[in-house]
Amino acid sequence: MNIFFKILIQDYAHTFAHEMGHAVVARMISPILKPKVFVYLNYMSTGLTRNIFKPLLSTRSISIINAAGPIFNMFFCLGKIAIINKCNAYIPKLLVSLFKICTFFEIFLEVSNGIISAYKKDDRDFGVIAKNETFHLILATAALASQTVLAMFLLLPSQETV
Repeated sequence: MNIFFKILIQDYAHTFAHEMGHAVVARMISPILKPKVFVYLNYMSTGLTRNIFKPLLSTRSISIINAAGPIFNMFFCLGKIAIINKCNAYIPKLLVSLFKICTFFEIFLEVSNGIISAYKKDDRDFGVIAKNETFHLILATAALASQTVLAMFLLLPSQETV
């Protein structure tokens, strides 16, 4: 993807929200260990979060940390949609449509990456959850799916009643 397209869809902000989700939840899950969490972002808008105490955590904790990234990114998408819907009267229709399309694209990317990762059982978020335990994968998928459905309802045009 070219850099203009990544800026247009706010890919860097979404990557930051995703990685900070991992970092915040990792710090919350193990307050006794006080883990050092490192977040790396690069110009390609890919991120990586490292938790140096990960080997000491249970599979449940690791699943929660891995699910937190996509869930935080979906919260970010929902927040953007809510702001767009609230300020709809003050923003030109073209910008509203553009923001909604870009947000839909980010939601699509997050969900499709989760599905592909779970299917392949790779080292990305949902792949790690799928390797840990099937029940964890079901819970994480349900959380992401419910946020996706809410986002789709919010993206629909509002029906003004008189």
